[in-house]
Amino acid sequence: MGIFKNGKNEVYKSDLYSDAIRCMIRALEYRDPYTKGHSLRVGEMAALCAREMNMDQSSVIKIHIAGQLHDIGKIGVPDQVLLKEGRLTDDEWLEIRKHPVIGAKILSESEQLSDIAEMIRQHHERWDGTGYPSSLKAEQIDLGGRILALCDTLDAMASTRPYREPLSWDFIRKEISDSMGTQFDPGLSKYASTLADFWKNRFDQEYNGLQDNTIFIDYLQGQHKRIYSLIDEIRAIVNQKNSDMIVVKIRQLASILEIHLRNEDRSLYPDLIKHGNKQVRTLVHRFYSEMGNLSNEYTEFKLKYNKGSKIEADHKLFDEEFNTIITRLLFRLEKEDQELYPLAETIGYQTK
Repeated sequence: MGIFKNGKNEVYKSDLYSDAIRCMIRALEYRDPYTKGHSLRVGEMAALCAREMNMDQSSVIKIHIAGQLHDIGKIGVPDQVLLKEGRLTDDEWLEIRKHPVIGAKILSESEQLSDIAEMIRQHHERWDGTGYPSSLKAEQIDLGGRILALCDTLDAMASTRPYREPLSWDFIRKEISDSMGTQFDPGLSKYASTLADFWKNRFDQEYNGLQDNTIFIDYLQGQHKRIYSLIDEIRAIVNQKNSDMIVVKIRQLASILEIHLRNEDRSLYPDLIKHGNKQVRTLVHRFYSEMGNLSNEYTEFKLKYNKGSKIEADHKLFDEEFNTIITRLLFRLEKEDQELYPLAETIGYQTK
């Protein structure tokens, strides 16, 4: 595995790229809660499609990254447009339609990401030439851009939106089929069913159909127990000064936190943010902001201590930073258990 070297510091490329991408996605999601999870789902579907097409591993990786970052240009869209709940005006639509170009410009800062930047620029182009920003037609659109267009639309139809519930799978399949040759590359039609099945099996079960007969809050509280347990394990290993195992457990905790956040932010937070009670909305906005910041800080902590040697270089500093981030995390989870979850149960929140 290649590394960057800077004096005594060494950062593994895979860890750096993964965490950098996650931070970029998080930056967008801070501004627009309703995109939470959308970028990751599009990335997974795009990578699946590329593998089904027997593309080489390098191409699969690039398409996966492009899928995760395809909406990053929305960072440059004004809040009054991006976060507007009602119908957009013609001028506001023009602002939204700038995001592929903005995203491409952001990625173009790196020569190594130029292919990915072009996919992002083209993910709203249409096979019939009526898309944007360049009205490209058919094979003028890079294959990666064509794949992203299909995956982006499928996820948008299957997901909850502020203005509507998820569309039915019968409607989604028909709409995708009817749009082959106009909106989408007809050569992708053979993969559309596979992508739809993947979304339905992977994300319906994890998010929308989660334990139909169980209150969703119980599930989230169960995740909290797993997090508490893993924190106890890490603390025990920290006391034993087992640096390599500490790194493994830090990464495990990061993965569990990411799953927990996706579960909350896909269902709980969007629903409560729309609630009619102002006190509920105010509390949820505060919790959403605090958890986002904390998650980002934990990602930075994980990246800083991604090797046992980094912990061994200064055990005292590691202990201080570990205790600080874990104390804040525990405080956050306990406040959620004590305030947010009881509030959600009080207003009768359950899985849909």
